[in-house]
Amino acid sequence: MNTQTASESLLHRLLGEGASDFRVEIDPQTGGDEDSFAVSASDGIVTLRGTNGVAIASALRFYLSSACGLQIARDTGAVELPARLPDFELTERTSPWEHRYHMNFCTFSYTTAFWDWERWEREVDLMALHGINLPLNVVGNEGVWYRVFQDFGMSEEEVLAFMGSAAFLPFTWHGSVRYHGGPMTVEWIDSHVELGQRIMDRQRSLGMKPVLPGFAGYVPEILKGETSFEVEWMDRFNYVLGTDDPTFEKLGSALLREQERLFGSDGYYAIDPFIEGLPQLPAEDGVEPGAAMVAKRAAQITKMLTGHNPAAVWVLMSWAFQYRTEYWTPARITAALNEMPVMNTLIQDTWGEHSPVWDKTEEFEGRPWVWTMLHNFGGRPGMHGALDLVANEPFRILNQPARSMAGIGLSPEALDHDPVAYELMADAVWRREAIDLDTWIDDYARIRYGRLDDGIREAWRILLREVYTHGERTGPVRSVIMCRPRVEGDLAAEWTGNTTEDFEPKDLSADMIRAWELLIEAALADGATPGLERDIVDLGLEVLSRTANGIQIRARSAFVKRDRAEFDAAAGALLDSIRSMDELADRYPGYRFRTWLDAARGWATSEAEEQILVHDATLINTSWFAPGLPIQDYAGKHWSGLISGYYGERWARWVHALEAAWESELDVDAFNEQLSQFEAAWQHAPKFEEPVSERVLDTAVRLREWNRAVAAVAQP
Repeated sequence: MNTQTASESLLHRLLGEGASDFRVEIDPQTGGDEDSFAVSASDGIVTLRGTNGVAIASALRFYLSSACGLQIARDTGAVELPARLPDFELTERTSPWEHRYHMNFCTFSYTTAFWDWERWEREVDLMALHGINLPLNVVGNEGVWYRVFQDFGMSEEEVLAFMGSAAFLPFTWHGSVRYHGGPMTVEWIDSHVELGQRIMDRQRSLGMKPVLPGFAGYVPEILKGETSFEVEWMDRFNYVLGTDDPTFEKLGSALLREQERLFGSDGYYAIDPFIEGLPQLPAEDGVEPGAAMVAKRAAQITKMLTGHNPAAVWVLMSWAFQYRTEYWTPARITAALNEMPVMNTLIQDTWGEHSPVWDKTEEFEGRPWVWTMLHNFGGRPGMHGALDLVANEPFRILNQPARSMAGIGLSPEALDHDPVAYELMADAVWRREAIDLDTWIDDYARIRYGRLDDGIREAWRILLREVYTHGERTGPVRSVIMCRPRVEGDLAAEWTGNTTEDFEPKDLSADMIRAWELLIEAALADGATPGLERDIVDLGLEVLSRTANGIQIRARSAFVKRDRAEFDAAAGALLDSIRSMDELADRYPGYRFRTWLDAARGWATSEAEEQILVHDATLINTSWFAPGLPIQDYAGKHWSGLISGYYGERWARWVHALEAAWESELDVDAFNEQLSQFEAAWQHAPKFEEPVSERVLDTAVRLREWNRAVAAVAQP
């Protein structure tokens, strides 16, 4: 499909019959070496001119928001165009960013694992609307491993078992796990090779260059050599080929060839040798043990890539450099980077809005790099975002002399959180100067809600101050509901390392509650767009979650004091808060656990495969490994069904255990064992009640009154 046809087809998908009033002009020379677009409208006809399909889609987004006050996002559905399209003076935009990156390996587990073509088609359109031209794409890559590993002597059964679960595949590619979940099936592989091909064909037709996964050296035990060593992650160990093992280049090159045969190539390869794991090697002599090894590894990967394609670009995440600082010393980072040729390297500064690495490494020793917003870990609940940094920091760097910054982008572990952060980044794609956040947020709310009044403006000023400004917090306020209950020590819930922050009583602020109530009042007064309804759900879940945090602290205190009346009130309110959150979450389709499970079931070709897919789809959102291990609840969600059926049952057991031990000692081991048994059983056969159907606003008003009623109990 050529660019003209692809762009016109995108308009028809997004606008339906309204697309007939739009004219597309593809002009690759418009921006010289930079992407650009121009848009104008007169007499009810809109002309969109751009260098490629991404520019055309971005021009459409610009016109719809600027001229029509309309927004196309994941949660807004179809747009209703004015009967006559408004005139619009010719406006041109050129992006200063060569690369506009999107996705994270984790996203293909936590969000897209079970997407079908219809959902992917929508996502590619959204990428284009948001100016993305360099998306990571690993869909179908299991087909590459399936074929090549068999060529290297493994049986079909061995390969399928090694790759494990569809839900955890990216973590197998990253060398974090092996034989985890699953096993994979041939039917899944065949269907996803086809799906990956369709996705990449569509991306390329719009002017995107998909980044494909490369080979970092991780192999099944059967393929390891004499110099192979282990890499540890979360007490799991994977084998990686040694730097001098000839199998590395042979296997890596074979994988690249097969990948190109199946999916083509635009020359960009994502490879992260030790993304979070630590190599288990004997200490080397010298001041910096390990520097020689990482340098050899970088040289080895570079040789493999350039041997396959002299112009190949190695796309490397900087995450390891800031996550494992005890291993990635400045000397080791420099040693690795110096083996990566400037023209064959692109570094993704993964957590640019909170923990940048570019300014600690001489801009990655002069390599081109992309400032990306990580924002989200595992799809964990809670409102959060450093909008002030997104609005300013990339432009501050861009406008300094002699910078090697080559782009901006997104690297979230999961999608469909805090839509405001992603719309802001989309606007940043086509700007050269910092964004006035106060003005921008007013425009955002007006477009999203179809109006802007004093109450809406006040609500968003509160949100900017409370949850959307960079500060000491690196993530949202922790949800006690999704944390595992404990009946030992101070009875605090089990902490999970998913970059959320401890709850403090001040977090249940009157301002946050007021912001929620202001949005509810706006909807009651003048109706609600889908965007306003979604935000009422999000802010309501945030308020109710913080309320539950306070209630749980109150219940703990009451048990320690043996104040039965206070405990009963707090415990009852805690379980009520869980039911309330489940009801509210169900009002937004993206927060329904049954939707996730149905998507997994949709890929099954047998009853046995359905059981595997449902179990693994449940496992990744609950304990990840077996119940009770450190990564438990890392990817927990405020999803209906998951809240009531899983979290609610755990907390009900906690309440019952404390009630039973009121006059005696708690049996900690018995409680933990029973909890683990429940969790394991639920992961194989998740059970939850279907919430009663109700309008968003009716639910929000009812829960607002409930929240007011328990305000006293919620104060620790």
